[in-house]
Amino acid sequence: PPRGTLGHFFPTFSPDGSQLAFVRTWTWGNQDVWVQPAGGGEPRQLTFQGYTKLGAPLAWTAVSGFALLTVLHRTDTRALWSAIDWSLLVFFAGLFVVVEALVGSGVPAWVLAQVPILVDAGEPGRMLASAGIFVAGSNLVSNVPFILVVRQPLEALADPALAWELLAMSSTFAGNLTLLGSVANVIVAEAGREVGGIGFLSFLRIGVPLTLLTTLFGVGWLLLVA
Repeated sequence: PPRGTLGHFFPTFSPDGSQLAFVRTWTWGNQDVWVQPAGGGEPRQLTFQGYTKLGAPLAWTAVSGFALLTVLHRTDTRALWSAIDWSLLVFFAGLFVVVEALVGSGVPAWVLAQVPILVDAGEPGRMLASAGIFVAGSNLVSNVPFILVVRQPLEALADPALAWELLAMSSTFAGNLTLLGSVANVIVAEAGREVGGIGFLSFLRIGVPLTLLTTLFGVGWLLLVA
């Protein structure tokens, strides 16, 4: 593998056998899809996960921008460091690590093989069923990390664009179902402890009807515009 990468994974031939697609994993954790002629030749990068349009990694770009702003504004960084919620950052980062390990275990792939994701604008029932899978999955591992779980199955669908739109809609509304549906819920609940907090069941009483109604509306809208 080229310098700066951990290797190439998930090699897959195109239906006509002329192209070989694979995932290149970079040392900083990002993964991108590449394709090259099956008989040999230069690989071509198709996706640019974690990069800016100029080709720089997003993480380093953000850190550099932060450093530049603190210098330009002559900000005392000691006050900034004390305001960072480190436990929240560790929790959020750890959540992605755990979910990535779960994906690597093969359990999600097995589950999705038993309950496949089927997205077809001509079959509303399948759209609703897939939206239900997205809502349930988002509340098991939280809606943002859930994307890691279903990323590869969605890319293999006949209409991945519609599938991603359905996932974006369903996983967003899924955050309204339970306190665990979104990390933002956990942040607000934690901050609200000083004024009485938010109970899981009290949240659920509002979250269930709200999530059902908004998800149904969202599926209907996607079917209409598709």
